[in-house]
Amino acid sequence: MLLTVGRVLDAGAEGVGGVLAGLLTGPLWGLLAGLAAVAAGGWALTRRAGVDFGVALAGACLALFAGVTNVAAFTRAVPPVPGPPTVARVLVALVVVAGAGALAAAVLRLHATGRAPAPGTRSTPAPASLTG
Repeated sequence: MLLTVGRVLDAGAEGVGGVLAGLLTGPLWGLLAGLAAVAAGGWALTRRAGVDFGVALAGACLALFAGVTNVAAFTRAVPPVPGPPTVARVLVALVVVAGAGALAAAVLRLHATGRAPAPGTRSTPAPASLTG
């Protein structure tokens, strides 16, 4: 989200109203992906059912829409953000790594819960002498 706000500020937005208008008319997908990642992180703290899929989706969106779309910051001498270029590059790298990490962790948890037996069921078949 900081990178998205920085791009809006670099475009010339002034004041809170100008920044909000710039966010709503400019890089909206990056802002929404950042907000969704924050919401998915809060949802993950509740440990409810289905949270793994939400975290995986938010991680993928964060890495793609907020990270990969800004990879040009690594190839340009002056990235389109206010401040030093190194800060922009570090933010882009952090967004890509955080999104990919959240996606990988959620996919591994989904894989692990898909293999686990349901509560109250046996993981091994009963012996033939007990079923008969």
